[in-house]
Amino acid sequence: MFARVSSKSLLAIAIVAAVLGAFQLAGARDASAHWAWLILPLVLLAALRSVRRAQPGSPVVAADPEVARIAARQHEALSALAEIDRAVLSSASTERIIQALLRKAPPVIGCDVFAVTMMPADAQPQPRTLVVRAGGEAVEHRPQCDLASVQSLSSEPHGRWLENVASHPIGSCVAAQGARHVLLIPVFVDAVMTAVVAIGVSRASALSDEGRTYAADFAARLGVALTASTHRENHYLEGHYDSLTRLPNRRSLTERLTTEISRAQRDSLRLALVFINLDEFKKVNDAAGYGGGDAVLREAAARLKACLREQDFLARYGADEFLAVLPGIAADFNAGRVAEKLSAVLCEPFALGGEEYHLGASIGVSLYPEDGRDAAKLLHSADVAMSRAKTGGAGRIMFFEERINSEVASRAALERDLRQAVHQHQLTVEYQPMMNITSGKVVGAEALLRWRHPQRGVVTPGEFIAIAEQSSLIEQMGDFVRQTVCRQYQSWVESGVAPSRISLNVSSREISRPDFVEHIEALLRETGMRPFCLELEITETLLVDNSSRALKTLKRLHDKGVRIAIDDFGTGYSSLAYLRHMPFDVLKIDRAFVAELGKNQESDSIVAAIVAIARSLGKELVAEGVETEQQRAALAQKGVEIGQGFLWSKATSPERYADMSRASARGAVPIFQAA
Repeated sequence: MFARVSSKSLLAIAIVAAVLGAFQLAGARDASAHWAWLILPLVLLAALRSVRRAQPGSPVVAADPEVARIAARQHEALSALAEIDRAVLSSASTERIIQALLRKAPPVIGCDVFAVTMMPADAQPQPRTLVVRAGGEAVEHRPQCDLASVQSLSSEPHGRWLENVASHPIGSCVAAQGARHVLLIPVFVDAVMTAVVAIGVSRASALSDEGRTYAADFAARLGVALTASTHRENHYLEGHYDSLTRLPNRRSLTERLTTEISRAQRDSLRLALVFINLDEFKKVNDAAGYGGGDAVLREAAARLKACLREQDFLARYGADEFLAVLPGIAADFNAGRVAEKLSAVLCEPFALGGEEYHLGASIGVSLYPEDGRDAAKLLHSADVAMSRAKTGGAGRIMFFEERINSEVASRAALERDLRQAVHQHQLTVEYQPMMNITSGKVVGAEALLRWRHPQRGVVTPGEFIAIAEQSSLIEQMGDFVRQTVCRQYQSWVESGVAPSRISLNVSSREISRPDFVEHIEALLRETGMRPFCLELEITETLLVDNSSRALKTLKRLHDKGVRIAIDDFGTGYSSLAYLRHMPFDVLKIDRAFVAELGKNQESDSIVAAIVAIARSLGKELVAEGVETEQQRAALAQKGVEIGQGFLWSKATSPERYADMSRASARGAVPIFQAA
């Protein structure tokens, strides 16, 4: 039947159908409900081709080149619009559709420059403009502008013509590509201006009425695409996010937990799941109504999220329940510390309508892989732990495995005592002499921190240093040790018994301080201690875990004269690669190798290799843990110059160290005998 319809009539019908389809879709809440409006132009276009095949050599086309040009342009327009329609129907991304517009629109409209500006979203404070010159590549601009001047376009739905393109922020982006005049057409999604299409020309007359019509068609298509995209996004948000707190919901949590478990299994990592149930939440609803309860839930969500790392995942699981996924947790104690932080922020009062509500939370913790190897089991374990916490009384934290509860409680108590020890001056510094293995002379000292607990007695460094390193306490303790050492050194200088250097340990947390070099400089100035008398001991692990920053800091210190020693060499990630670039003066042989000298061929070989490395690099060697004369003799034979250990003395008081230093000067150093 199409044979009786002229090609011009079919083109006219196709264009009308396409425009109507665009506006129908732009106003529709569900784009799929009006898909037929977009299919109709494609059907008509196919009919047009069939008409042309049925009437070859049409005298109208052959007789009038202008008609042929118009027909070709209309065909190109319909093809371009059809491509965009197919992309919309296939749920293509907005970015892909914009790229299609940038590619297809300029030749159809007959413009020199074409641009699409997306209005800012929450994560994008300024508009984003993609602009293309006909036949060229798209260029991105982010114009800094007064958004009100852009939003004013929303009152002109048919567009605004600008003679002076530089007067408008979007126009200036088009002007940068050579346009002198521009037509700006706003694009709406649910009556809100979401984008702007800009058509730039070098001459005002270059943009014909037909070109303006096509420009409106392309703007309408963009509106359809953005509407469909927005509805898809809203549908996803409704299915995956809680509408009240805007946190991920139970469905999102299960998906994320499954993903994190797979990653933990692949990379041999651990993770923790923290189940948080608000205590006394019902009294908020009873006193302030559901609106007050909603406000408290939003505030609780914000507090919890502020406590977590970027890689952690927080979800609202139920009415007054939240769940946090903590990937990459190194130890049970770390999960306990996070749970304590979450509990603490929920114990702070919630202000509501002039009243304060004190809630708190019961928290249960499960761990992968111990408490479950899939999402369902891990969730169940966390739920059981939370129920135990709830039964035991408000504000409690419980692990699923009872053994961990006692261990975490013990470590938490020890951390509390350590904090008191720092402030109540229970910590002291003792000094272990460093001896010349051959001559028996005192040549230095290593400063070691000691803690005498009022009830526990002496607490070994192995018990409290790891706890301190997991908190800010290690920095306070490090400051205390360095200040004590530098002042003690000056006291020994005045007494004439100062060693040539004092060595002390530095943690990775301290090296990471941005002001660490300045801190050391200020301390040396304050006490008058010379830089080369201070020796900082670091571990190989520190270099591997934080190599770039640590190396930069250590180079700065070394350039200022501070000595650097690598402690426990051979027990970590010993690598000649970092030793070549590392500024250091001393390699310290770990006590484990010294203890096996003469008993274990492997230890003998390792010590010999360390000696060879130190000699080749021109560095000094210190052996730790020397306890017998046989060990001393073996080390001397291998070429080790300095040792420290119970053969000479344990770590002792500043006064006893001074006595040993004086005895050393007289050539009479007593051997320490352990009782």
